[in-house]
Amino acid sequence: MIKRMLIALTIIAGLSGCNNKDDEIKEKAEKVAVEFIKKEDNMTYVVEGSEFTSAIGRGTVFVHGYCKEDPDTKMSVAVHYGDGDSDSDYEVGSIGYDRKKD
Repeated sequence: MIKRMLIALTIIAGLSGCNNKDDEIKEKAEKVAVEFIKKEDNMTYVVEGSEFTSAIGRGTVFVHGYCKEDPDTKMSVAVHYGDGDSDSDYEVGSIGYDRKKD
């Protein structure tokens, strides 16, 4: 009985550690997206959310939002990351636009 409880606690602790790492990767990816848009387009990117790609092995975070100067144009910035431990592991791979039709 005690052995099962210890195994369950170990699994729970391991999973909560993954969530912290995922949150950290998302936060860094959002920061990279904001800085990239500022540098390349001189616009302020407002992040509305982010998510990991559903591809096996992940490796990409999609950062969703819009530019403050053009709120009708939604954008998704694909940020690739390596192991996610250092800032140099993050780079913007592509940007997708969703402009509203008149």
